[in-house]
Amino acid sequence: MVTSTKCASASPSVLIRTSPAAARADLEVVRLLLGAGADVHGHARCATPLLSAAQAGSEEIYRLLLAHGAKETGWTAAALGRDIGDERVDGLDESGATLLHVAARALQVRVCRTLLDRGAAPDARDRRGNTPLHAACDNRSPDPKAQIATLRLLHERGADADAPNKRGVRPLHIAVRARSLPAVGFLLEHEVNVDARDAVRGSPPLRRAVTNTGAGGTSGPPSNLPRARADRSLGARRASSA
Repeated sequence: MVTSTKCASASPSVLIRTSPAAARADLEVVRLLLGAGADVHGHARCATPLLSAAQAGSEEIYRLLLAHGAKETGWTAAALGRDIGDERVDGLDESGATLLHVAARALQVRVCRTLLDRGAAPDARDRRGNTPLHAACDNRSPDPKAQIATLRLLHERGADADAPNKRGVRPLHIAVRARSLPAVGFLLEHEVNVDARDAVRGSPPLRRAVTNTGAGGTSGPPSNLPRARADRSLGARRASSA
């Protein structure tokens, strides 16, 4: 009987490429924490700070963590598009995610293909019920070709493009939240339910498209629509419908 490798508790990082100023601040914060004796592995085996740095594309932080003794694993390899070695394809990280979730989130299509060929489940669920296809949609500034290639591969191998997680959140909700246009286009081409509501607030994707969803850069009205103009326009519409 095959048993899964499990680790202890954290949540996966969202792929966001920060500005140079923010990246410098992140680096200095990490440097201060390490200097104060923070555990370089974050008390985890799989979802380590090194994996988070790899997923975020933070090369300087990644090198700093290595210099302080962080160890590369099959999990960091999956995020970076490298050979995962003898890491088990059915292993689980601290959030219940698989290597396929990690590779899909990083849009590493070659690693995704290798994992699927080795028996990884295309619709594996993490603790929140998210699949690798959810993970591939959760990317703020993706390489469009890589994202489409990853989504297409997962879908061709049997992943459900309209699968709800435990909160009723579907890949389209995730893609809209991240403002990930390639993913939104792909999902709509595959005729997912455009009006599906999540189970928490009853929000359809369109509501997420026009409100602050918590993802970086999604607060307030669109950047080309000043707040005063937006408020006047909404006020006029409400008055006309009263």
